[in-house]
Amino acid sequence: MNHLAHFVVAASHPHLLAGALLGDHIKGRLTGERPATVEAGIQLHRQVDSFTDQHSLLRHSAQRFDPAFRRYAGIMLDIIFDYFLARRFADFQLGTLPEFNDYVFKSLADCQQWFDQPARDQYLRMRDRQSMLFYGDSAYIDRSLRYLATRLKHDNPLAGGYLEFVEHEQDLEQDFTQFFPELQAYTKTWIQQHFQELI
Repeated sequence: MNHLAHFVVAASHPHLLAGALLGDHIKGRLTGERPATVEAGIQLHRQVDSFTDQHSLLRHSAQRFDPAFRRYAGIMLDIIFDYFLARRFADFQLGTLPEFNDYVFKSLADCQQWFDQPARDQYLRMRDRQSMLFYGDSAYIDRSLRYLATRLKHDNPLAGGYLEFVEHEQDLEQDFTQFFPELQAYTKTWIQQHFQELI
């Protein structure tokens, strides 16, 4: 899952949101350098990634792509599913995307003392560009895939990935609408079992 989905499932507490951001930057064993509630947010980020990677529906989604793209299906689906989430935000009783965007960055502003420099840079970049507000624009998918194509060290087909999205959009949206409630249910249970006792 990409940024928006990680923030949505972590939205019940600012420290979980901080961990959702840090999860992209903090690798390996957690050593107590940050509050247990923030480290729980990092663990939640990892659980979301693991749940997503192992889910049979996501593997089925990956098979929809042309074989040349399947190696990169995880990257593509992260971006595409955030697009569907942004487009259907109200369907999941999440309020409006602009309101949620404001809540996320207000919460993260109060947690900056626990960010390393890469996480702080990412937070500021996302806040200043208000990038999540554009996730529901299909041009975001094209821009993101073209950008990522230049970031990978080896030749890849991602610059042409937008056409794969267009070809399979309807089926992928059906996959997303089935998958995301399962992710929400999984993370709600995880938070009840691993986070509530910390606050």
